[in-house]
Amino acid sequence: MAVVKCKECGGQVSTKAESCPSCGAKAPKKTSRVTWLVLIVIALLVYQAVSNDAPPKPAAQAAAPVAKAPPKPKGPAPIDPSAFNKYTVDQYPRTVKQWGAEGVKRIEAHERAAADLIATSPKCDEVSMIGLSEQRSSPPGNIVVFVDCSNGERFYVGPNDLKAAPVAQSQKAVGHNAATQACREAVRASSKFPSSVDFSTFGQRASTQPTTGNTVVELDFEAKNGFGNLIPQTARCIFPADGKPEITILNR
Repeated sequence: MAVVKCKECGGQVSTKAESCPSCGAKAPKKTSRVTWLVLIVIALLVYQAVSNDAPPKPAAQAAAPVAKAPPKPKGPAPIDPSAFNKYTVDQYPRTVKQWGAEGVKRIEAHERAAADLIATSPKCDEVSMIGLSEQRSSPPGNIVVFVDCSNGERFYVGPNDLKAAPVAQSQKAVGHNAATQACREAVRASSKFPSSVDFSTFGQRASTQPTTGNTVVELDFEAKNGFGNLIPQTARCIFPADGKPEITILNR
């Protein structure tokens, strides 16, 4: 129990006493917690009402959303000037001899047209090399050139391809699943005892070379030979983007 001084007479008064024993003055009442909570709620309501009546900020001060610039359309890929060939007698004697002066001019014009075409392909980041495909070309008019890009993509452009959408060799490649299944069938067909062929679960590999578009599959397996013995072997199947597949089987 605490003792305080009476505000009227200065006498000693207990904090629990209702009045001063000396002068009879009543002790002041303390504010209850409920009263304090009511006062706080009223103050918050008054503040909110004043805030809502405040004038809005000018439009210039309002935070305006930042407009994003539209993406720039992607143009043709760059073409390395050194990608073009100059078919002179000194550097390309065989080509000049086969095609002649007029044929060489047509080859050079075809190469420039092919470069402009491939530069429009999203598969090409930069035209880095152009050349005459001797295996696919034949004088006097069948001109086929290859166009290589810095990212490893290769295109072949013939007389009828200049007006078509360019297709990279990697886009012509045989899928890994289809190539693997075809390689398995080729192994069984070449085996003396097809039913004895047993492929390894983990000895299976497939990859595609982007420049040529060739898909290579390697399969480890066992098969019986002519004496009925199981021989561990490996098959290597190559599926060109253009051409017939090849299969090679070696003993392990």
